Amino acid sequence: MRSFTLIQEGLQTGLDFLYSGQCHACGEAVMGQGGLCGACYAQLHLLRGARCGLCAQPMAGLSPDGQIISCDDCLHAPPPWDRGFAACQYRGTARSLILALKHADRTDLAHPLGMMMARALGDVPQGAVIAPVPLHWMRALSRRYNQAGLLADVIAAQTGLPVMHTLLRRLRCTRMMEHFSRAQRIAAQQGSIQCTRLAPKHVIVVDDVMTTGATCTAATTALRMMGAQDVTILTLARVAKPL
Repeated sequence: MRSFTLIQEGLQTGLDFLYSGQCHACGEAVMGQGGLCGACYAQLHLLRGARCGLCAQPMAGLSPDGQIISCDDCLHAPPPWDRGFAACQYRGTARSLILALKHADRTDLAHPLGMMMARALGDVPQGAVIAPVPLHWMRALSRRYNQAGLLADVIAAQTGLPVMHTLLRRLRCTRMMEHFSRAQRIAAQQGSIQCTRLAPKHVIVVDDVMTTGATCTAATTALRMMGAQDVTILTLARVAKPL
């Protein structure tokens, strides 16, 4: 019954997101409450079809039912977490909405975007808790909110899973790493996140974007050190390689 209810809520949210009074991305008038116009929805690049079960990288071909497939990168260097999900690719409309949520005080976007993430979340172990990736206090002071925390609250409300906002803590304020290589990002993020207490057995780490997985690696490593046995990564968007 709960699964059926979540499906109903997901379908309704998809309709609400698509038909709204004003498009979240471009501001054009549309029908309903809180969605996207047709042109912006077409540029949302939702992740469908085959994708890596660890990092959510889109893959060519079909995904075998019930099987986790891995991309070449994850086969060569498996990440420390157990599974990964993402709702869309980090480009087009999704990129614009994420930047607005993070840097333009568009906290109203957390609800529809968090609903997308809740729908993208696949099977996770029973009893899992949600932990948003933390901001360093200096960055939180200037931004005034943690977008990952806002998204985590929406996901928790939709799934019924508890959220622990203070389970992870950012120890240092890392600089912007837009042009860093994967190795440089991992080195910069190493030891930057701390688990503040004994970790639950199953944790879902929530963040807005996965690029190289450096932040998720730091968060997972911290959780493992404090006893987490199973870690799921859930991001809104994935920076995807061309197929």
